[in-house]
Order: sequence, then structure tokens, then C-alpha cells
Amino acid sequence: MFPNPIEVVCIYIVQPIIDLLAYLLNEVHFLAFMAGCAVLGITLGLMFGIISVIWYKCSRETKVTKKEEFEGNVNKPTKAIKNE
Repeated sequence: MFPNPIEVVCIYIVQPIIDLLAYLLNEVHFLAFMAGCAVLGITLGLMFGIISVIWYKCSRETKVTKKEEFEGNVNKPTKAIKNE
């Protein structure tokens, strides 16, 4: 019988992380617990950021085209005002 995918994720991924954080909080030191939470947050943020960028790139159907250039150069500095 195949295990439920949610059960696999909870038992083999989430539960060891929770156990490690509980160990850090109860047995080691509060600052170690906070550092573990920070590392977990940074890791999850990077993973979800990468996933969202990949999802955004894959879901776009339109192609980006270069717009026509203006007659004048927009980045060209304007003439300085002279005191008369």
C-alpha cells in the first residue's frame, strides 16, 4: 500500500525539523533556537522565491518586444540654466 503524500511530507520532512527546533529550544539555548528559526525562514524564503520566479517565467504567454525609441534621447541631461 502506498503512503499518503501529505503523510510522507509531514513524517519525513516537517517532523524532524520540528524535533530539531524543540531540541534547540529545550536542551541547547534560546539563541540557538532563534538561529534555527532564522535559517529555516531564510531557506523557505529562497525556495519559495525561486519557485515563484520559475512559475512566473513559465506562465507568461506574451513575448517581450522592444519598444520603438523616442526621437530624442531621454537619458540625455537637459541644458543647464545660465544666470543672466
